[in-house]
Amino acid sequence: MKVKKFFESLKIKNLDLSNDVIELRAHRIFNDYYNDEKISNYVYGIYLKKEARLIGFCDLRLGDQNALAYLGNIGYSIFQLYRGHNYAYMASILLLELASYLEVDSLIITVNPDNIPSIKTIEKLGAQYIKRVPVPSHEPLFQQGDYEKLIYRIAIQPKGDSYGEL
Repeated sequence: MKVKKFFESLKIKNLDLSNDVIELRAHRIFNDYYNDEKISNYVYGIYLKKEARLIGFCDLRLGDQNALAYLGNIGYSIFQLYRGHNYAYMASILLLELASYLEVDSLIITVNPDNIPSIKTIEKLGAQYIKRVPVPSHEPLFQQGDYEKLIYRIAIQPKGDSYGEL
């Protein structure tokens, strides 16, 4: 489904998921269950605008906040070759704009304590540190080796406002 058609179906007009450097292209938008709760997933490919080259993925997950307590609402993965250029930050800014159009008032962003680049990205977004928590053994993330998470919360600005500088 093309991004424009998707946004039109949500009655969102003129929302461009791009900046001067990157473009987010809808990769997969679907509903799923996580921790027995229904969540909506907005998964995007992150592309360098000039070269139309895929450099990673990001996603916005919405639904029951208890179900997403350890997974968080925003995720991103930048391919190794393209790390260190603030692309995850730029993609997150665009996802925050999308969340504002979806009338979300705050999001949780989680990170493993040893992931210093992501911690810096989250802090640059202006997210507020909440706490460090152990991941319960029944949580799917525990099964993949995530035993602790740092929890951050970020308030979503109303439509039309902007986040940090790109």
